[in-house]
Amino acid sequence: MTSQKSLTRVQPRHSDLGASVTYELTIHQRPTYLHIIVAGQNTRENVMHYMEDVIRECTTRHCGKVLIEERLEGTR
Repeated sequence: MTSQKSLTRVQPRHSDLGASVTYELTIHQRPTYLHIIVAGQNTRENVMHYMEDVIRECTTRHCGKVLIEERLEGTR
């Protein structure tokens, strides 16, 4: 059985560099890992904050394996 949870961060949160942080995470719980899809702008701030969310979800779900699918727009 798999479950899906969608987290959207579109709040006017600002990083130390003054940039806003906006992205969407979709989380699929698989039997042995989490499949996380992240969509939004490819900015340093977004990557830092979505990784914090990924770590928090892995910790909460006691899951040490994760597949991250990035659907980020912008310069790599």
